[in-house]
Amino acid sequence: MTKRHVWKLLAFLPVFLAVQILSDCGKKTGSSDKDPAGKSDAANPLEVVVEKRIIKGFSERNTPDDFNRVGYIRYSLKGQKNMDMPLLVLVSGYVADTAWFERMAVDLVMRKNIEVWSVNRRQSLVEDRDGLARDMDEFVKDAKSRDRLLKKMNTSANYILCSEEFTRHWGLDVQMEDVKAVVEEAKKFSKNIFMGGWSDGVEYVMMYSNYRFKTGFGSLDLKGMVFLDENPEWGTIQNDLRGNDRNIKQQEELMKGNHLYMKYYPSLVVHNLAIHMAWLKPGEKSPLAEVFRLPAEILSRGITNMALVGWLYDLDIDRYPARVRGDFAYLLRSGNFVASDLPPSEKMGKPVEWVSDLKGGDVTSLAGVIRAYSSKGTFWEYFYPRKVLLDYFLLGKCDFNCPEMNVFVNRENRLPVFYILTGTNNVGDSVPAGLQWFFGKSGITIDKVRFLRLYDYAHADIYFAGSAPAGIYRPLYDWMNDTGAGTRKELK
Repeated sequence: MTKRHVWKLLAFLPVFLAVQILSDCGKKTGSSDKDPAGKSDAANPLEVVVEKRIIKGFSERNTPDDFNRVGYIRYSLKGQKNMDMPLLVLVSGYVADTAWFERMAVDLVMRKNIEVWSVNRRQSLVEDRDGLARDMDEFVKDAKSRDRLLKKMNTSANYILCSEEFTRHWGLDVQMEDVKAVVEEAKKFSKNIFMGGWSDGVEYVMMYSNYRFKTGFGSLDLKGMVFLDENPEWGTIQNDLRGNDRNIKQQEELMKGNHLYMKYYPSLVVHNLAIHMAWLKPGEKSPLAEVFRLPAEILSRGITNMALVGWLYDLDIDRYPARVRGDFAYLLRSGNFVASDLPPSEKMGKPVEWVSDLKGGDVTSLAGVIRAYSSKGTFWEYFYPRKVLLDYFLLGKCDFNCPEMNVFVNRENRLPVFYILTGTNNVGDSVPAGLQWFFGKSGITIDKVRFLRLYDYAHADIYFAGSAPAGIYRPLYDWMNDTGAGTRKELK
């Protein structure tokens, strides 16, 4: 996978959880008379509390204090206090925000004796989400405003609350120090901190464990690490140092030209609008088909809002390979366009629709993904700093011996690892290249790793698949409560 790829979409909460998010102020999110482990207690229903918090982050000297902040979403069980319980801190990947984690977080917490925190990076805190919400509301209600609003939304800079110049300095060292601030908060609630990352977030976790803070290496903060389907570029960079040097030069030149964060066309703001429309009006014809440059045979009929989301993010659609559908058409195995026996004359009046066939190979319901849109987090970060990408390539070049970024080979890092692999990045029973590379930068050995290979899953099905609660969350929960001890084990 390359860095033009991205990650995420959120999962609908399973019916048996009956959890509903209500506020950003720590009010209860709902209740259930049955926990995921299957134990019913109608007299004392479980209540998952979801709190969105912002704390002081790293004091980056070129950034005003008002923007030296980091956030996190805390998922906890009402009334639960236990300093010995596992607390999992989750970090997302490239241009992805925290909404992807919500279904997994709620499921784990409902199993009791655990908390989950997902990190809202500083760049997500400078998004004008209120302004965007107003514009999306107008877009839905006033068709005459749509051309004007689409032009505005395709320029992400219209929704930034600070100077773009600040993002020039928000590299991986700043991100690590921000995550450290969240970990220090988490230590007030548990002495057993685990850190998990998804996609390129795995490399955030690798870096954190080998980052030398003022208090010592990050590995000293943790009981274990959770790797959620890494995109293993660090494992291959040393095989192509010339190509990596070209990547470094390209990112440096773009930053000199003041291209300071990652941009897409259509923008990630418009991607968010597409999901918003599918959430509100899944079966109606999408007003966004032309902006996403769909083929003429689809434009002539139109496409429903839900089918457009499938076009953007599903891995397999008949006749339309992922490479022609955009940068993110690898995230899900959630369905296909509806096959129709109608003659061409009748088809012309009917938009292209979407169907999920969970008995025919799909693992995720796209309708369920869209229902999860109301998370406290969002799917995408609109201002992912280019400096992070530059530092990523620089770290690959220096091979984790980078004093200028406080990253070093750390042989004392012997943390256990829970590694989930999907068919997006892996085949067979081999050890992933990124993990092999990381063995050489730490004291971790293969017997410290538990593998869970789910090759029928695409990249984000980890969070949406119907089989995920039993197939992923339960083994992960058990592993953390056992503090990650044990020998290498293949989980099927």
